Amino acid sequence: MPDSSFDGKLAPYKPLPQCKAFLICERVGVDAVTGQFNLHRIVNFLSFQQFPAESPPLAAYFQLYDGIGQYDLSMELRDLADDTSVAAEIFSHLDFPERLVKMELVLPIDSLRLPRVGRYEIAILFDGREVATQFIDAEDDNGPGT
Repeated sequence: MPDSSFDGKLAPYKPLPQCKAFLICERVGVDAVTGQFNLHRIVNFLSFQQFPAESPPLAAYFQLYDGIGQYDLSMELRDLADDTSVAAEIFSHLDFPERLVKMELVLPIDSLRLPRVGRYEIAILFDGREVATQFIDAEDDNGPGT
């Protein structure tokens, strides 16, 4: 079978960027002096008293490299209990000005609507193809035995 690497002419897809970091946080700020990102409370789980539940606003931080040109950027929330897509959002285009450029990106998540207790997966997609995923658990905070 011929090599399907991107040659700019014949390959069906250009290579996807590589994701070095993908974190869900309560918020992400930028230091005014250094320009570096400050990640505030990395979120691995969310607790709710009842379901379906709606999360507070969150932020997704990404560090990406090795992209080629422009990509359509989207995110998808998946319920892993039944392997279904719960929500998807298209953000826009992301343009890598040069191949070796490292890009840091923060995407706002207005809220996550979670239908039940369980594990969910947030995926980032470029041109409809998955680049990275991050898990987030939805928990019942009514205490043990409920």
